[in-house]
Amino acid sequence: MSDLESRRLAEVAKYDPMDGCGAYSLADYRMTDVLKDRLEKLLDEGLYTRSYLDVSCGRGESLALAREMGHGPVVGTEAVPVLVNAPNKVHAVLPDLPFGDKVFGIVSCLDVMEHLIHEDWKASVQELGRVCKERLILSISNVEDRTGALLGTELHISRFPYDQIDGWLREWLPDFAVTWRTDLSMGHAEVWECVRS
Repeated sequence: MSDLESRRLAEVAKYDPMDGCGAYSLADYRMTDVLKDRLEKLLDEGLYTRSYLDVSCGRGESLALAREMGHGPVVGTEAVPVLVNAPNKVHAVLPDLPFGDKVFGIVSCLDVMEHLIHEDWKASVQELGRVCKERLILSISNVEDRTGALLGTELHISRFPYDQIDGWLREWLPDFAVTWRTDLSMGHAEVWECVRS
């Protein structure tokens, strides 16, 4: 196993509830109401229902919301094996997704990038773009997560200035019109909408 793979697995282990100390062992480690509201607005902006993929979907709140709004098929990936607990969830760790090119009309990756090792950012963003047919929604934080402090570990290991992230997204997604949705700012995270040209 390479050093890079070992570092990825070490980060995933911080979330595994099986030993009782991972982030998902805490009942309130889930999608916030603010993020859910932002996602609902973005999913409602399209004229038609679309196939939907949420990458690293955690407990699956985004999948339930997309289904309730009539999107489909709805699929999620998750890096923590114990959270792959439904037929529409598959195990996957960025930057590798087990799907073909342009499979999903809408792809989201919400509050995930800051949890990835920096070396995986470019490949992960490009992989998200590869599987996205129309719209890619990203929510990215550059502040430390309160849960990390509670657990005595750093969960947001990759934090960068938002203007730098914006530049990277524009560079790494040349086939997309990238919009920094400042109207959907959450204080703890910013939102980007990337529409395939």
